[in-house]
Amino acid sequence: MQITVSAEMNASVDRIFRAMNDEEEVKRWSKLVTGFIYEKEEDRNQCYPGLTYICVQKQFGQVLEVKARVVECNLPHRLAARAVMDDFTALMSYSFDKHGEVVRVTHQQEYEFSSGMAKVLFVLTSWISRIMLQNELNRLKKYVEAHPHLD
Repeated sequence: MQITVSAEMNASVDRIFRAMNDEEEVKRWSKLVTGFIYEKEEDRNQCYPGLTYICVQKQFGQVLEVKARVVECNLPHRLAARAVMDDFTALMSYSFDKHGEVVRVTHQQEYEFSSGMAKVLFVLTSWISRIMLQNELNRLKKYVEAHPHLD
């Protein structure tokens, strides 16, 4: 089962990637992600297969720490990470398709469930997740277009 959202952004892939991964920038636009924890400080703002990190999120008033591992980093085209939770595994990927000055960013989350109950819960609540993810992508778009050269 999967959720897919996308947005077209008038920014470079490098700018979009930096806004998505620099913790200080993420705090300026994201309503879900509050930070990242890395095993080694030198891994901050890096991207390579095998990199592990914890994405700290706030959802519905609760703080969640999601441990993930980068499984693909083929910038400027694609980035993917896998997270293993108690009831499911999620493959979260971003693809960047450049069309002139515009980059179409597509975010896809593919889920595998460990129980039938978790799968039913996903079916019942996936529309909320889709809205939340689309809103996040729309905030990213607004941010990178308003701050094209922020360093």
